[in-house]
Amino acid sequence: MIIVEKDNAPRTVKYLKLISGRNILETNRTVDECRSCLCDVPSGVTTMHIVVSQPPQEKG
Repeated sequence: MIIVEKDNAPRTVKYLKLISGRNILETNRTVDECRSCLCDVPSGVTTMHIVVSQPPQEKG
């Protein structure tokens, strides 16, 4: 899965981490599948954070 085609952007989802409720979501599950463990608020409002890691720089 290509996200953005820029030199310093992550090229796949393996460089992204989605965090909610102090938990890092597994990359092989959807947010909907994790929803029951994420929603602490009855209204269904959830704050999520994304951490982007830079891909390793190619030497050459």
